[in-house]
Amino acid sequence: MAFTLAEVLITLGIIGVVAAMTLPTLIQKHQRLVLETQLKKTYTTFSQGIQKAMADDGVTSIKDTEIFNACKDETRDACTQALEKYFKIVNFTDKNNKSREYISASKILENGKYILKKRPSYKYPIISYEEDGYLYSLADGEQFTINCSERHDYCNIRFDINGEKGPNIEGLDIHTYINISETGKIEGRYNYSTLTIIMKNGWKIPW
Repeated sequence: MAFTLAEVLITLGIIGVVAAMTLPTLIQKHQRLVLETQLKKTYTTFSQGIQKAMADDGVTSIKDTEIFNACKDETRDACTQALEKYFKIVNFTDKNNKSREYISASKILENGKYILKKRPSYKYPIISYEEDGYLYSLADGEQFTINCSERHDYCNIRFDINGEKGPNIEGLDIHTYINISETGKIEGRYNYSTLTIIMKNGWKIPW
């Protein structure tokens, strides 16, 4: 049974409408899956690196590692040398050279579901103006900052899981308020930290 040209065109039109309606959702789901995979990989990279550093130094506290003591001082070169033993650093830059910005976003819980609301009027440098550290780039494309505090017994880190690629939005590829605890565990500093929420959600981005 042959189809008329009109019938073929109508069928193609219906297929086009369905594709236009479903493709954005499929693309968004794929992008989210990529970000989730990258975040978990970045987390694993840091966890393994810190645990190896503690094992090599024969210590049970992050405070007693070479990384902690090098990165709590203003001697950035010593911090870099300590980190290079455990992470494949390919480049680093300070805030005066290249301080990229990211869009801050708030996590709002509405009707049991999280909503991520971008705040485009609030853009923050990857390295804050108060910090004297470097933005480190890893071989796999991740970027991070690290600052250790003897007063608080932990190191604070900030992840950009895909480097200069977009979307550069907090809660998607940018993750702030992350600590290396005294025992070497990578964790969100607060219950509302994006890393904490995503980990509790089985490594699935809930917004």
